[in-house]
Amino acid sequence: MKYLTLPALLTGLLLTASCGSPSKASANVVARVNGKDITTTQLEKQFQNRLNGAEQPPSSEEAQDLKLQVLNQMINDQILLEMASGAGLSATDAEVDVKFNEFKSQYTEEKFKDLLKEQKMTIDDIRNELRKSITIDKLVNKEITSKISVTDAEIKSFYEKNKESFNLPESYHIAHILVTPVADPELHNGKNDDAKSPEEARQKAARLLK
Repeated sequence: MKYLTLPALLTGLLLTASCGSPSKASANVVARVNGKDITTTQLEKQFQNRLNGAEQPPSSEEAQDLKLQVLNQMINDQILLEMASGAGLSATDAEVDVKFNEFKSQYTEEKFKDLLKEQKMTIDDIRNELRKSITIDKLVNKEITSKISVTDAEIKSFYEKNKESFNLPESYHIAHILVTPVADPELHNGKNDDAKSPEEARQKAARLLK
């Protein structure tokens, strides 16, 4: 079985990223990847995004550690984006449009605006993050996922060594389906077939029951 790990994928450009250009960086630059600067402003924005939703603010030591993790991630992402660009794998506008529409469809217009305000992001920020994510995924799929090969013998060997993990007790997944007589903006209907009257709601419930 042959695996190409992400660290191995990065090795070729890591030295280049650390060396960078001999030109003097400004005080606002925290890292330089092949001549492209990562600024304090960019780092702080990503750091604050990571903090959003945290139950309690981190201690000073935890904050410094988290900020270093964020910076490392930004450096790695930039390396991967350059590799993807060189391989012609950058996300297209059409691909970004599809992902953006999928993301936005999870919210009402009002909820989406609230999300942007809460996260202190713009639509362009979200599109840029989606573009980066799609591009890196395309590179990883090409250079890693497509090269992973697992034989039947290896699968059987793994199963024999981990039988206890597969002998799980019977369990159930319970889902609640709510049918309303009018469209409810608080509910997300993946099929977009909201009932518009009590009669339509009864008919929909009958179809679901079948």
